[in-house]
Amino acid sequence: MTQQKAAVIDAIRAAGRTHPTADTIYMLAKARLPSIAIGTVYRNLSLMEESGELRRITVPGGADHYDMAPEEHFHIFCTVCGKLYDVPMENAHIDIVGLPDGFVLDKSSLVMDCVCAECAKKKH
Repeated sequence: MTQQKAAVIDAIRAAGRTHPTADTIYMLAKARLPSIAIGTVYRNLSLMEESGELRRITVPGGADHYDMAPEEHFHIFCTVCGKLYDVPMENAHIDIVGLPDGFVLDKSSLVMDCVCAECAKKKH
């Protein structure tokens, strides 16, 4: 493993379950490895996504976020504060319907736009 990839992995782990953006990962990786370039971070994130080491979470109108949690889960995106939250599969009661005959679900990604409890309290 290259030291650049190690710095990216360490940065994602340092961010915890916050679903960091590439810019956040870059800033954390740069603290560990000052010579790392933003392009190197993006390249490593892309390679790690292709290999299944992490997943990219696309947020419409916002930056992509990254998640290294190995278990299958969905996400809730707070449209007020911009945080992403995990929703374990056992808490998601969503039926997959309408797959054409012969299709087999390989993996899924679901991001629900919501207002988190903390932001909802601030509104009232």
